[in-house]
Amino acid sequence: GSLTTQGGGGYPVGQCTWYVYNRLVETGILTDLSGSYGYLSHGQYWVRNLVAKGWKFSTTPKVGAVMSVQGGFGGTQYEYGHVAFVEHVNEDGTFLISECNVSGVQDKVHYSVLTNQAYLTFAYK
Repeated sequence: GSLTTQGGGGYPVGQCTWYVYNRLVETGILTDLSGSYGYLSHGQYWVRNLVAKGWKFSTTPKVGAVMSVQGGFGGTQYEYGHVAFVEHVNEDGTFLISECNVSGVQDKVHYSVLTNQAYLTFAYK
């Protein structure tokens, strides 16, 4: 379902933004399909723009959170950054993310276990 275009999204197929929007709909976290979440800008701006819509900001990952990567960090392009979805948080503080458009691969979900970094921010409902 997360690789299926959901209603209300205006993101290019295969991009990280497209995937996270679809994942939020798939998990039931995002139920507003009116289009008001149809463009939250580039991945690095998602947390900021979700907080402007009333979501909670965090520097600590939580299950179901959106994670923005500041552009130029973690292998991202400076002007775009990246966005991913937090699937699980481990007891040691590491966390599992799912994402799309890693190294240009736009038709598969990619999973990574990360440690928190200063260039990561999180938003959750």
